Amino acid sequence: MGLSYHHEDRHESDLLAYEYFKKAHDIKPENAEVLQSLAHATEHLESYDDAAFYYEELLEIDPDNKRAQQALDKLIQEMESFEPAQGEENND
Repeated sequence: MGLSYHHEDRHESDLLAYEYFKKAHDIKPENAEVLQSLAHATEHLESYDDAAFYYEELLEIDPDNKRAQQALDKLIQEMESFEPAQGEENND
């Protein structure tokens, strides 16, 4: 039961972080630190497509950001590993 509460608290704090950084991004859309934090928070919420979008946006502003590039590469690799192989059908 304690783990359940911990998970709920973690999700809520991730959601609060996302909302905070989303508002900051609305105010300063080209702030690299805000974008990095927004991408990270979005990734924690398992919104992987959105996280990839924010990492890509960050890399447009700061193309030499190795940390963002590594995070995006890892995220894309993980997203690809979850996609079913072409031609496979779910027969459940």
